[in-house]
Amino acid sequence: IEHYDYLVPFFQNVNYVRVNNAPVFAIYRAGHVGDKLEPMIQCWQRLSRERGDFPNGLHIVQTVSNFYREDRAEVSQRQLQKSDAQFDGSFQFWPQLFQAFPRVASNESAASEMDVKIRNVNPTKHMQYWGAFVGFDRRPRDQTAFPYVRSPAQFQSSVCESFRRLATYRHRVIATNLYFVTAWNEWNEQAVLEPNTMDQFAYLQSLNHCLRHVPVPQVQVYYQQ
Repeated sequence: IEHYDYLVPFFQNVNYVRVNNAPVFAIYRAGHVGDKLEPMIQCWQRLSRERGDFPNGLHIVQTVSNFYREDRAEVSQRQLQKSDAQFDGSFQFWPQLFQAFPRVASNESAASEMDVKIRNVNPTKHMQYWGAFVGFDRRPRDQTAFPYVRSPAQFQSSVCESFRRLATYRHRVIATNLYFVTAWNEWNEQAVLEPNTMDQFAYLQSLNHCLRHVPVPQVQVYYQQ
């Protein structure tokens, strides 16, 4: 309850992202929460509605990738289904997912375009949001790690193509679309989207270019109450 109370002021901010008026909350590697995951989410959803904070509850999503199976290796199938039922959506943690594609992971030039050639991988039954990543280089803490280095131009090409492919899925009708970009410099992994001394604003400009220049088809939108 204290954790929920801490989050409420952020959820209530006018700039906070919502889906169907429900604040979006992402949980990275939900399997680490273990058997506390289900009661935690149920508690938050109940509080959000009973207190009148958010009548439509929260829109909770999780990461999926190789970690999805790894984190749940010791969880029973019944518990796995119960845990997944608590989520409204999911998104891929692309750097980790690379390990599932050894041909691409062993080729740096191919790796720069991997996310435009691969079909979506969705081990869950709920909505999966698309996404991309800026780059990923763990060598500062693991010299044997393979670097996935992408220039701003490669990032722009990949994201624009991803947007175009999203536009071809006319049957994929959702209230509000989210697009997740893996971009934080955690543990010196070099997934940097924000301005920096080397590339300045180049990655942000690339993303802005895609948002402005890739045509978006008009679709009928359905909202669930």
